[in-house]
Amino acid sequence: MDDGSKSLIRNLVAFEQCHHPPGDYYLSNYISFIKCLAKTPKDVDLLVQNEIIVNLLGDNEAVSDLLHSACENIMTTPSMFYYSRLCEELIAYCKKPWNSYKTTLKCDYFKTPWMTATTIAAMVTELDANLQAYGLMLKAFQFAISHSLISIEALFVYLKIYAFTFSAVTVGQIEEIDREEKGEIEKPERDGTM
Repeated sequence: MDDGSKSLIRNLVAFEQCHHPPGDYYLSNYISFIKCLAKTPKDVDLLVQNEIIVNLLGDNEAVSDLLHSACENIMTTPSMFYYSRLCEELIAYCKKPWNSYKTTLKCDYFKTPWMTATTIAAMVTELDANLQAYGLMLKAFQFAISHSLISIEALFVYLKIYAFTFSAVTVGQIEEIDREEKGEIEKPERDGTM
């Protein structure tokens, strides 16, 4: 892309649209497709790195602006768009959550070696803290059971409370469920919510 690219693109597209039937607008379709890919200067930089565009203007924003102004009023028919299948595949790829998460991880957490090291250190620290908390809880229960400070039944009640805490259930609801299981109170009809 250089200073003369805008007029060259507009003249070639005008020639193509005047002398070819709508199904043969290959250049118009290609230019429209590249314009969609090069929305931001970062996009242009990626296209330059992969040798799809040669940037002789020096500024990626200038290339993006040039493509958008050169492609003004280019008529493409969606049913005859040569790159429609490729566009649909790109959209489907972007809609998959894993691809979105992977992109977020790369761009936000693993962009530089220092960010990668910091992210891994934070993950290891979090995992270590969780394992230590679990280990301490397990040791406390083992000590309480071995010294007859707590019964196995009480341990299960504590584990129920611990499990239900993560699903936002109150202690009162746990006690009510226990009384229902023991048959002390009649089970009410539940609508699926707690």
